[in-house]
Amino acid sequence: MNKKEEKEIKEIKIKLNTKDIKEDRTASGALIDKVALALDQWTEEDLIENNNFYLFENIDYVIENNFDFDQSFIIWLNKDKKETIKRIEKISKKAKEKYQLSDLLPGAFLALEYPAIFEKELNEWTSLIREESSDFYDSEILQKQAPEMKKELEEAENDFWKNLRQEWLYGDRSELGLIDKIKKDFACDDIEYDEKKDELIFSFNSDELEDLKYDYFDEDEKMTKKKVFELIKTRIENDQATTSEKQREEAERRREERKATEKYQKTIRRADKEERKEKLRTMKR
Repeated sequence: MNKKEEKEIKEIKIKLNTKDIKEDRTASGALIDKVALALDQWTEEDLIENNNFYLFENIDYVIENNFDFDQSFIIWLNKDKKETIKRIEKISKKAKEKYQLSDLLPGAFLALEYPAIFEKELNEWTSLIREESSDFYDSEILQKQAPEMKKELEEAENDFWKNLRQEWLYGDRSELGLIDKIKKDFACDDIEYDEKKDELIFSFNSDELEDLKYDYFDEDEKMTKKKVFELIKTRIENDQATTSEKQREEAERRREERKATEKYQKTIRRADKEERKEKLRTMKR
């Protein structure tokens, strides 16, 4: 701060970045998370941990409503042409001869000429793809056999977190976002957040500066930009320490709940798969 800035002022803007806040009890080290923790609000890590369950619901919705298993399976059969032809040839000698006379791709031929066999294989393939979808980012099977689904699920997840982060920062019709909560807590006229730079700009008008002076400074003390900067900085650093332990315990509890939920969902999916297999095994000639 230079001497000019040391003069008492009526309106000020305070720019803050993460390097200004030495105290750090967050996982990310980001300024927005440091301030969120100081205000006893969710950090971005909390946002993710508390909404993973809803992500799975969103992914399941995309799978059920946006994905055509039948068409995707035919595409895969056509792509894996040699193996599909072998399947057709194993059906019967007649099937082999019929395919040789057909101008259809092997997947389309199997679906049209042998719908029962196609349906059985489709059900097995669908079960496999559903199971793989629970870990779609790292699934080599999805990448190979249903790349369009993998891409769609990745886009759905990216959109889910992007929209959720937007609500976390800026709120919606029912709740204030973090930015407005910071504005309210620090009693400033306005606040701006540069997401790319991770910088906050606090704006105080003359009335708000008077309130700050009344709450934190001596009556005859001059208000300066440096003093307001130090006040904000100290509050964030001190309040982080106050709330971090409580939030750490709460985050650990939520983490264990999330693990239990994910384990339960995978168990249900495996059970569904086995039940479907058992039903198929009973369908004997």
